[in-house]
Amino acid sequence: MRGNRLCCFISRKGRADASESGVWEALVRGRFPFLAVILPLTALVLGLVEASLRWRMQHDSPLMLYAGFLMDRYGFVPYRDFFDMNMPGTHLFYYLLGHFLGYTDRAFRFADIAYLAAISGVTWALLKDFSRRAALAGVALFVYYYLLKGQFMSLQREYLLLLPIGLAALLATSLPAMNEVLRWALMGFLAGVSFLVKPHSLIGLVVILVYRVYRLRSRGSRGLQANLLPCAAGLLAGMALPVGCVFFWLARANALPQFMEIAVNYWPLYGQLSGAHQPITGPDRATYLLTGFLRLGNNWLIALYGLAGGGFALLATKGNAELRARTLMLGGLACAFAIYPLLAGKFWSYHWLPFCYSSLLVGSLVFLRTDESIRGPVGPALYLLALFSLMLCVALPAPQAARELFRSIRHVPLPPPKGGRVDAIADFLRREMRPGDTVQPLDWTGGAVHAMLLARAKIATNFIYDFHFYHHVSSPYIQSLRRRFLSQMELARPRFIVEITGPDKPWPSGADTTRNFPGLREYLRKHYRVVQAEERLEYVIYERRGEHSTAPVSAEP
Repeated sequence: MRGNRLCCFISRKGRADASESGVWEALVRGRFPFLAVILPLTALVLGLVEASLRWRMQHDSPLMLYAGFLMDRYGFVPYRDFFDMNMPGTHLFYYLLGHFLGYTDRAFRFADIAYLAAISGVTWALLKDFSRRAALAGVALFVYYYLLKGQFMSLQREYLLLLPIGLAALLATSLPAMNEVLRWALMGFLAGVSFLVKPHSLIGLVVILVYRVYRLRSRGSRGLQANLLPCAAGLLAGMALPVGCVFFWLARANALPQFMEIAVNYWPLYGQLSGAHQPITGPDRATYLLTGFLRLGNNWLIALYGLAGGGFALLATKGNAELRARTLMLGGLACAFAIYPLLAGKFWSYHWLPFCYSSLLVGSLVFLRTDESIRGPVGPALYLLALFSLMLCVALPAPQAARELFRSIRHVPLPPPKGGRVDAIADFLRREMRPGDTVQPLDWTGGAVHAMLLARAKIATNFIYDFHFYHHVSSPYIQSLRRRFLSQMELARPRFIVEITGPDKPWPSGADTTRNFPGLREYLRKHYRVVQAEERLEYVIYERRGEHSTAPVSAEP
């Protein structure tokens, strides 16, 4: 009797242990949370993609597309014909976008979604060897994160970096039969492309190269010694190809001296500005950089997801050295791109995009396929922490996503750029401009340049925006820029001048900054009259005296 009871107890306990083991095995393989979170998220993402097709350009993108328009329509060359601090790769991208697709919002949205699809394809290829669930999670989460950032994030420079960096990582981890020197040359080419957009993006290449050196070393020390020197030569040759071609083009166009002048004289001044456009140096700058870095751009949940998912993946792939190495590479990319905003000296939301992308990828490895049980308390804790942070990453912005979808379903018009300011200025310019007229904006990101793009207006001087004139005003270089601007204004005699007066211009503030430009104010007083001023929209349009506009004359400036 006792023996029968003991056997029944052991049998029940065995079934319970097996049941618990089965539940854990199902969880660790990612089936339940995947079905509950990632598949619904994928459906939501598809709806957001459709909703985003109605967006209009905002913030930085119209500035860069306008520069591409000047290159395409009037043969302008960056730095020689317009003053700008961006790298030439950015200008070439926007030139190609406008040249082949046009300068409309529809063309811009097509380019953005097509680029997002390319990044998604690379993401899938990077993660599919872990599991298809991990790959789908990585794709869906990044597209969700990117689209929820809205028009402000569309085709930002850090977004442009993701494709060459992702392709370089894919080259490093795939195509085992490829010639090693050719592999390094192609990775160098992609690094050169990203360098032409943001030079400090090369910090990601360092991580990828460390992974590739590890792969060479796995063949033995003889394989490493035999391959490293020719591979390094291939890397440098590949990098030199795009960089050399672009700078040769600048030299042929007599724009290289102007580029070097901006790099040597203006970049250091701009680099001293904080994200709030305030000059910061010395100990205050060190504090500012440390504080900005520790905040992680308020992306703590994404960082936690990446940390927990990556830790779980390292435990789950103990028997697979290759997958462990790839996990470490993806984690290393996240760490490298956490440092990236420090190198930029700014902590704007788009500067954190490569970090968030890498963190979402490594976090999604929590859905990798493994037949191994994770023993001990650490694995389950990391797994549950990753799922918890994942659900918060999805759930917290969900109301915003729902509003976007609701607007799209109801076909509710989106607010116009800058509350209607851009369209009002563009309508005026289209109505009043005559062939040969030029326009000068006094603005940065306040919408004047966007309006000029819509109206296809040609700029009068080399200065697309006037932000440079108001910070570090005691610098001889800034003073020389002011003199150069006034001299060009005297020669160009633009018919219209568009000035944004609102705080979203924006203005620099703090030590050695100003909002006064006496020479410009005197020039406007002598030669221009106000023909349109909107107090609500915070802009003023001036017309040169002696010209005849159909617009009613407003008060004098």
